[in-house]
Amino acid sequence: MVTRLINDIRNSLDNKCYFAALSLALALPDICGVAKLGENSSVAKRYIT
Repeated sequence: MVTRLINDIRNSLDNKCYFAALSLALALPDICGVAKLGENSSVAKRYIT
């Protein structure tokens, strides 16, 4: 899943879709935190961890 998102970021950059690439890049840490710690943890806890 993470690999697909990274590829989508690269594809967005290659196609000069900079806002799409930026949005995905900024969402990636939160997506990884949910994947590792689960949806029940708070956003603050995920970022600190």
